[in-house]
Amino acid sequence: MKRLIVILMVLIIPFSLFSMDISEAIGDTTLFIYAFETNLHHLRVTIDVLSKTEEVRSGEWERMRGLIEELQKQDESTLYWFSNPDGSYYTVEKGLTNYNLQEREYFQHLQQGESVYGAVITGYTSLKKSIVVAQPVFKGEVLVGYLGGSKYTDTLVDYLDMMAQNGVIRSFYVITTEGEDVIQYNINEKVAKNLNALMLETGFGLYPMSENSPLEYQYMFGPSPETGWLYAVGKKK
Repeated sequence: MKRLIVILMVLIIPFSLFSMDISEAIGDTTLFIYAFETNLHHLRVTIDVLSKTEEVRSGEWERMRGLIEELQKQDESTLYWFSNPDGSYYTVEKGLTNYNLQEREYFQHLQQGESVYGAVITGYTSLKKSIVVAQPVFKGEVLVGYLGGSKYTDTLVDYLDMMAQNGVIRSFYVITTEGEDVIQYNINEKVAKNLNALMLETGFGLYPMSENSPLEYQYMFGPSPETGWLYAVGKKK
């Protein structure tokens, strides 16, 4: 988190002549990025720990199902799954599903032995927009499959709702490094479109720059050092 604060301080100093309280804006942006990505970090740790258990390393769904079922009960905000090397996969609710993950772009990274952190999808079985964290599972030198969790973005929106109910009302927009929307919250399409272009072009800054802009919110935006996503947090002027 300290690294994120330093990044934002260095990048935003040139904008400190404007009316937005820069220190408060940096605090807001840092808080929201930290809160969102802490969720993903915890998921990554959980997946890593589970992948090293004998049950999961067996590669046999029936042996690991109890562990994953218990975890699923504890964390309804995430869909946990195990994929065979060929992309066929299991969930607690469906068992062996009728779908295959080979069609997912992130699956290529798993096949290359890489972990996945922050892929944005719409779930085949949940039909919900989700953020994927996954990694290969090995037994010795043998690949037995892939273990993953798909975090519903609805959960992150619920966090913003909770903040609003406690008087912290913000406009919020998050995109990937390719410009794909992760979350839009309390922001209209035109503003989101303009922000998207500006965020991809500059990576950090304030929007709008003018104090006389008719926009209700002024946004501070910058990158996350973990996912690389670009976050924009808007506060009423």
